[in-house]
Amino acid sequence: MGPAAEIGAALAYIWPDEERTLLLRACLHGGARAERSWHEFGERTGDPKRFFEGDMTGLKGLLPLVHSAARRNRFSIEPGLMTYLRLAKVREELRYNAYRGLCAGVLGALAEEEVPVIALKACALAETLYQPGERHCHAIELLVPADALARIAPIVGTLGFRPTRLAESRPGARNGFRHRHGLPLVVHAALFDPPVYRSDAEALWSAATPASIADTPVRILEPSHHLLYLLASAFNDRARGNLRWVCDAWLLMHAKSGLDWSEFAEQVERARLALPVATMLGYLAGPLGAAVPGEALTETGRRASRPECEAALSAALGGLTGLRYFWFRGLRSAGARRLLIRFLCLPTPSYIRYRFGTTARARLVLYYAYRPLAYVAQRLWRRALRLPGANRFTHQRKIAAEIARRRAS
Repeated sequence: MGPAAEIGAALAYIWPDEERTLLLRACLHGGARAERSWHEFGERTGDPKRFFEGDMTGLKGLLPLVHSAARRNRFSIEPGLMTYLRLAKVREELRYNAYRGLCAGVLGALAEEEVPVIALKACALAETLYQPGERHCHAIELLVPADALARIAPIVGTLGFRPTRLAESRPGARNGFRHRHGLPLVVHAALFDPPVYRSDAEALWSAATPASIADTPVRILEPSHHLLYLLASAFNDRARGNLRWVCDAWLLMHAKSGLDWSEFAEQVERARLALPVATMLGYLAGPLGAAVPGEALTETGRRASRPECEAALSAALGGLTGLRYFWFRGLRSAGARRLLIRFLCLPTPSYIRYRFGTTARARLVLYYAYRPLAYVAQRLWRRALRLPGANRFTHQRKIAAEIARRRAS
């Protein structure tokens, strides 16, 4: 096994744990298998309600789906927990009505200005794959042609959306906005942020299919393109722990329209996404038990280049805990560890440009020096937060910043 393939195998570190896998099986499978998974989930967690209430990764967004699965498969659930799930479903339905109204306003305004739009993620899937109120919708995500990106700000500005900064965004790849009530809007000009990944814009737009979202005509990605985007974006998103990507991918793969798996494999090869897709698809086909053809499971990173490995490591490390895992448990060979050290100490210029959102060559040397200094400063700051009174100080500062933001809006 080569260094790149070893890194690919170690990326399973980001897979959901056993408790979350049991929860997903209970939500997505049917019949006796779903009921058995729910029973095991309850035994492992002790109290499912307390488990959800104590979770900080966004699992509460799955509660409406759990409610639907419980009714569909007739789970044996105590009345208090069933009431908790029912209230979560009602809240999500009310929330989705507000989301749908904002979504209709944005799509309608862009249509009036003749800006072509492809709806992504929740905006595209909440009404096409899920029952009403089942899919938690955290943001509106859209894809527009690259030459139309600069026109978006004044259009959505009239609807109460203001520009906001997006972390690790390549210049010209996407713009972020936030509504005065807090809803994020992300407008993409390219499907993937890291520059190492490639997307054929012409093929994406020509294959997109018409749909109606919030009673507004719009286009959505065809299934294989959408699955590729879901897996790649979840792999690179630190918020993947909310597990919505798993439900989206599962329902997309099992939809009546079906997937062209041979076309999907070709898209993975062209996009240079073998490492992310093999990692995420491996979880869906393995622990979760999704119906994935064997030929669709691409060989994990055997031909992955150094920039591809860097992009994968950047998404998966997630701080000192991930670094310890990769060094002591994930990577065994000297070649793989050398690749990790090179990424930490001297990454490729393309990664630096992406990570810090810069295109100026003169700044590259400064950013190479800035990375270790920023890491040390971050560690010292986290230690300082443990000092007596520090948490109170930072909490008060956050409250003051939130008050100032609301007054400005």
